[in-house]
Amino acid sequence: MIRHSSAQLHDSGYFCRIVRPGITSHDRVSYTHRDDYYILGIIVGGEIDCIIDFQEYSVPENSIIMLSPGQVHQYIIERDLTALMLAFNPMLLDDEIHYRFEQSSIVHSPVYKAEGCEDVYAMFELLSRQNNKSAGRYLAQAIISVLGDKIMEQCYKINRESSRRIDLMLKFRRLLRENITEERRPSFYADKMNISPIYLNEIVKDITGQSSGQYIKNEIVLLAKRELFHTSDSIKEIAYRLGFTDSAYFTRLFTDVAGVSPGKFRGNID
Repeated sequence: MIRHSSAQLHDSGYFCRIVRPGITSHDRVSYTHRDDYYILGIIVGGEIDCIIDFQEYSVPENSIIMLSPGQVHQYIIERDLTALMLAFNPMLLDDEIHYRFEQSSIVHSPVYKAEGCEDVYAMFELLSRQNNKSAGRYLAQAIISVLGDKIMEQCYKINRESSRRIDLMLKFRRLLRENITEERRPSFYADKMNISPIYLNEIVKDITGQSSGQYIKNEIVLLAKRELFHTSDSIKEIAYRLGFTDSAYFTRLFTDVAGVSPGKFRGNID
């Protein structure tokens, strides 16, 4: 599977595209791929069907779509689509906006409502015609900030947890990214966070609807799906790279979570 790098973006760290019905762009991408940069878009009119991390979404007009680095995605069908798309290097994010995006990722939904975004449309138009590097970067960061606020407003409505619990959930996710191939015991992460395993489980379940153990399993299986899609390595090699010394156990865990075996999953996406 193809991976796109932020090195391919505009030398200011972003790339802006406006999609209109009946106009074909030569750099439009229709194949399955993943990027090491963010993509924010507004579906102004029409709709688009896409696959994001192996889930199908039909995104209607007046929607915001956000893709994080590393997510596998493909745009399948667009119907009378008018869209504003901004791809950007994570380096464009200041700490506050990066924190907002981290919070929004807890919801695990890439699609949000685009309410009151009319001012952003004009900013996209200006950005698409901008030749001044500094001005373009300023506009791109302004768009990111405004859309980040829109996303966070909706995330707060979904997650009414205390800020402490949200912060602990984010810490859990960061630790998980750093250690998941070596440690998949909830107690390990609870110890690292100086909380009890029971409290960690309560936080994860209240915010995501999953137990901490199930959340960890889902995350390792998502990594496995990406590897199965992205590489031609054997299932045994992938299992070993993800920290499983017993590939048969890896296959059982994957099948239990995904509903199909690793081999059948790979066969279905070839």
